[in-house]
Amino acid sequence: MKRVLFTALLAATVAASSEAADYYPLAKGTIWVHESRSVYSGPKEAKDAERKVIARVVTEVEGTEIIDGKTYLRLLRRYEGMPGVSRIVVYRRIADDGVYIARKANDGLKEALELGLPPAIGRSWDYDDGVASKRSITDVTAVVTPAGKFERCLKVVRDFLTEARRRNYSQEAYFCEGIGPVKSLLMQQTAAGTVVTEETLVSTSLMQTGVSPTPEK
Repeated sequence: MKRVLFTALLAATVAASSEAADYYPLAKGTIWVHESRSVYSGPKEAKDAERKVIARVVTEVEGTEIIDGKTYLRLLRRYEGMPGVSRIVVYRRIADDGVYIARKANDGLKEALELGLPPAIGRSWDYDDGVASKRSITDVTAVVTPAGKFERCLKVVRDFLTEARRRNYSQEAYFCEGIGPVKSLLMQQTAAGTVVTEETLVSTSLMQTGVSPTPEK
């Protein structure tokens, strides 16, 4: 009986790790290219009532790095056309409960569970990257990007826990099995106006290895 229970637990752990890798493939050399489009909308009477910033974001998995005894994948994000930003480094690791994202800070590495797995609509988890919040899988849906149409993407919504953040911010992200992040959307309401930033997938090295989206008609 104990052997059966151990085998079932082991199978569940392997399945969870496999699903994490499926929804966020993190092999060395994997590249995603996204278009980042930020639209600022201010008062109608303002001279610059609407401004747009369109940039290209190239994310590449550079390799592994062991930090505090944990193995992370190091991802370099290069920004082309983004004023004031050229590149940043983020870290991700795959665990039994999903994919963690982390950044180095003066007081050490700070990480948060970015994508909780296994996938299930209604699944939620705590997410704190300096701002207390929760993330949850709210839908499985198709997403259209410049790279094509991707079916059965996980829609992950971030719920901010403070009143000010809840009132002024909304954020969602979409992950496709076998591809990873295909779209994200952040809306910020400020005293000067509204800023909507959307990142959509343009291409990825994963589509050159037998994984491709449904062609958009």
